[in-house]
Amino acid sequence: MFYYTRFFSKRKAFFPQDKYYYDKGFSYYNVAFHTLGCKVNQYESQAMEELLRARGHSLVPFEAQADVYLINSCTVTATSDKKSRQAVRQARKRAPGALVALCGCY
Repeated sequence: MFYYTRFFSKRKAFFPQDKYYYDKGFSYYNVAFHTLGCKVNQYESQAMEELLRARGHSLVPFEAQADVYLINSCTVTATSDKKSRQAVRQARKRAPGALVALCGCY
C-alpha cells in the first residue's frame, strides 16, 4: 500500500497513481451529491461517489456546505427538468464559490 502525505498530514493516498495529483498541488474537496431520476442515475451516482472516496475526497449531504456539488439529473419530463434547475439554484445559493456540475440523461 502506498502512502503519500507531502501536502496533507491528516489524509493519506491509497493508490500509487494519486501521487501525480498531490505533486501537482491538488487538494481534497467536500463533495455533495443530489440524484434525480431512475435506477441508472442512482447507480452512476454511487459509482462516482466510490471513485471520489477512493481519491480521498469527503462526501457531505447536499444540504451542507460543500466545495463541489454534483447533480445527477433526469430530463425525461418537465417536472424532472424543474427539479434539476431547482437543485442547481439551491447549490449556487448555498455556496456561491463552489463548483456546480450537472450530469445525467437528456
